Amino acid sequence: MGNIVLVRDKVAQRNKGASKEQSKARVLAIERMLDEGHRITAREIQSRLKLRYDMKVSLKTIYDDLCVIDRFIPLEVKTGFGGGYKRHDFREE
Repeated sequence: MGNIVLVRDKVAQRNKGASKEQSKARVLAIERMLDEGHRITAREIQSRLKLRYDMKVSLKTIYDDLCVIDRFIPLEVKTGFGGGYKRHDFREE
């Protein structure tokens, strides 16, 4: 006899794969926003993800994604008024 696979297991496998793809797409979308050259806050990123890509994402997830991006592309972080994230520009040093 062949293997028996429950439908819920198939759906869970499909959703797990989609989740990885969505995570990759989200990180790339955030990285593109950082390429625009000006500071952007986590709330602005959250809003743009919703408007442009119909992704509803928590601020915690955005902060986690920014940490992942910062491992590969140095980011500048400014707190307070006018704060936000942007790519570090080595030419300004």
